[in-house]
Amino acid sequence: MLTALLSKFAKSARGAVAVEFAIVSPFIVLLILGAWDAGRLINLKTDLTSLSRSGQQYAISKFRDADAVRNAVLEEASRRGITNVSVAVETTCQCLDGTVPDVCSATNACGEDARVQIFLEVSATKDFNPVAPFPIVSGDSSFTSSSTMRVR
Repeated sequence: MLTALLSKFAKSARGAVAVEFAIVSPFIVLLILGAWDAGRLINLKTDLTSLSRSGQQYAISKFRDADAVRNAVLEEASRRGITNVSVAVETTCQCLDGTVPDVCSATNACGEDARVQIFLEVSATKDFNPVAPFPIVSGDSSFTSSSTMRVR
């Protein structure tokens, strides 16, 4: 009697779809969450790039005031609804021959005939938290986008 019952159960196809769905559904969910996180990450990177470039646009008129540039980027982030962004504004200088002078503000820091080139770099950084933790990808990550322009 037991063998007849097992034989009947082995030949039956009822419930096969449910078993297949139970096996495949976790992989489908992981695939959807991974695609969602990838989209969020691309959006974050685009936002950070846009913020650093807006800082450069603001700096075209007020490049000597790093605090004003930083505040302009933070205001732009707030206007776009981007929170918890850290902004760094750094001014560097370089001579035409590639050397770095001791003082950027000196007019003859690179010699009598060469002018000092001044560069401004605006960096925007934000943490990224994935929707679901994946064992392959590390947990929370921080992403930065920066843009540099020559102001003089």
